[in-house]
Amino acid sequence: MALFTERVAVLSCASADDGSARACSEEVLRDAAATQKGLPGRPNQCLATLPKRIARLLCATALVGLVFPYAQSPAHAQQLSINTDGAPGDNGDDGIGTADAGDGHSPVAPATGTNSVGRTTSGEAAFVGSARGGRGGDGGSAVHATAVPPFVEIKGGKGGDGAKGGTVDITNNASGALETSGDNAPGISGDASGGDGGNGAWAFAIAVGGKGGVGGRGGDGGTATVTTTIESNIITHGVNSNGITVNSSGGRGGNGGLGAAIGAG
Repeated sequence: MALFTERVAVLSCASADDGSARACSEEVLRDAAATQKGLPGRPNQCLATLPKRIARLLCATALVGLVFPYAQSPAHAQQLSINTDGAPGDNGDDGIGTADAGDGHSPVAPATGTNSVGRTTSGEAAFVGSARGGRGGDGGSAVHATAVPPFVEIKGGKGGDGAKGGTVDITNNASGALETSGDNAPGISGDASGGDGGNGAWAFAIAVGGKGGVGGRGGDGGTATVTTTIESNIITHGVNSNGITVNSSGGRGGNGGLGAAIGAG
């Protein structure tokens, strides 16, 4: 009987914190002892108190047990982005002479990784791997407002070349759903596109020719791979929001610059 009573006290007070549980257990044990001894003048009260107290505490424990899984269930995470994009090239400075721009930079490393949890996003992809080549910088403009020696040509700066795309290799094995809302929000996006070329700059001169800068070349595309396991569940709700989007296209070439002159022969 004593062992049973102690176990009931421990179980019925398990939902409390350490300090409260200890006090709770002691109170239940005191009531049990009083019941067993049949204290003079209180036998009926003691016999009635213990079942009620145990019932009340066990009920509270059961209610906490019902709420606990919901309180501890992890909410869906936000977007997971693995990004190693290359930096853009520097722009050329404006000035009198030609100022060519810098080329875009290559991705710093392959973009590889695995997603293992459900995710919910709005207006963006749930899982992203990106290793795009950097964009070329824009050329600097050239201006000369006074006459210059014959056969001297003023040129706008050349646009920088875009860098080649890198490597993307991402996997989704989450049993929870990848769910997106809003337009242009795919479930998974893998992008290893080449960087765009920078724009050539304009040039203006008096008495001699002004020649616009040449646009930079677009970078080649890299390699993009997206893998999903049989457990994958992808849900999208918006326009142009595909389940999986993979892109390894080359970059666009930059625009040429405008050249102008006054009084040139």
